[in-house]
Amino acid sequence: MVFDGRSLSRAKKLPLLSDEVVALSVKGLRKVYRKRGFFGVEHEVRTAAGVSFSLSRGETLGIVSESRSGKSTAARCCMRSIEPNGGRIALGDLILSVLSASEVRRQRKHIQMAFPEPFASHNPRQIVARVIAGGPVAHSVSRHTTLQKAREMVASVGLPGRAIDCYRNELSAGQRVGIARAPALEPDVLVVDETVIALDASVRAQILKLIKDIQSRQSLTILLVTDDLRVAAEICDRIVVIHPGKVVEAGEAFQSSPLPNMNTPVNCSPPCPADGASATDQQEP
Repeated sequence: MVFDGRSLSRAKKLPLLSDEVVALSVKGLRKVYRKRGFFGVEHEVRTAAGVSFSLSRGETLGIVSESRSGKSTAARCCMRSIEPNGGRIALGDLILSVLSASEVRRQRKHIQMAFPEPFASHNPRQIVARVIAGGPVAHSVSRHTTLQKAREMVASVGLPGRAIDCYRNELSAGQRVGIARAPALEPDVLVVDETVIALDASVRAQILKLIKDIQSRQSLTILLVTDDLRVAAEICDRIVVIHPGKVVEAGEAFQSSPLPNMNTPVNCSPPCPADGASATDQQEP
């Protein structure tokens, strides 16, 4: 079945602001960038054009598309790390899309992101304990509680205890550190953005299992962003396909491998190993 953003929101009639089952809902999300062409002519690039979806508490929803088709933009708009041009974003009963920037920062503990390039998103001068503790400290969690949580999260992703005192360049398991950091605040929703894109099959399976284990322990709702339909089918309950900037397909994961009109994976180019990712992620510190 094919949906556009408007028909999808009609098909999924949910009381988004009162039903406690809904963790995250997005309706009519729009994001437009203005770019200047070769001759100085300005034109619009629509990376999200009326995107709509919702997640129930404890569910894993996959957003799948080719590269540069708007999936990461939509996910980051959900967090307000990118400002949308329109639409409504609700985190449970809270409408994020109408909050000021300072109010969004206060609510950020409820929705966190595991970034696609953990080494690029972490301060190289900080030890792992500080990387993981950054979120809790920013939200006034006590030092003792924060350190205890950092130890728990390091253990939860299969790293030895001594890793907590290591610097970024002393570790090869960058993806694990990124996954340990994001749930440290015990958010309601975890956005996982292309976390396994450059990993080989065996390491990818380990990382996906870690994500599911953490979800089970913390009762997380997960929004998974990927260009690989096989990854989405393996870990997700439902899948939404975006192309380009619009929802074009939606379905249950077990019915959606592959979805009509889609290749598997969506991006058929073989991934290039990233530094410190595929081969090195299997090493211990």
